[in-house]
Amino acid sequence: MAKPIVAVAVVAAGALGLAACASGNSGGGGGGGGGKTLIISTDLPLQGANKDASDSTNNAIQLYLDSIGSKVGDYTIKLQPYDDSTAAAAKWDSAQCTANAKAHVANKAEVAVMGTLNSGCAKIEVPILNQDPNGPMLMLSHANTNVGLTKTWDPG
Repeated sequence: MAKPIVAVAVVAAGALGLAACASGNSGGGGGGGGGKTLIISTDLPLQGANKDASDSTNNAIQLYLDSIGSKVGDYTIKLQPYDDSTAAAAKWDSAQCTANAKAHVANKAEVAVMGTLNSGCAKIEVPILNQDPNGPMLMLSHANTNVGLTKTWDPG
């Protein structure tokens, strides 16, 4: 079971890195040689029952970034994990999802989000990410299953 999670995480990290470079969005900081630093993030529950899977996803992405020297072309890619859970809830939390989405949009160097793990959290975050002043922020989930996140839901 761990192999599919790691494979998805590695592929997603690669896709996010390529999407980040293609976006043309420049972030703060230099990555040596005048390159720009871009941030890809994860937005996962780091507490409760999904902690181990979320930690594995973050570790797999960081391992991939380390293997490529955190560089894609002239860009330095950094991982920024966000926790969408709270200790009190021990699972994703709607207020934390809202706060994370606002933080994603506020971070000018951030270009893409991998997550969320739960469709309920994604439903909260997607409208906020769509309001990013630089254009809708890319969100790639390896777990959301609610088709109503990407098209009008047809009840029944």
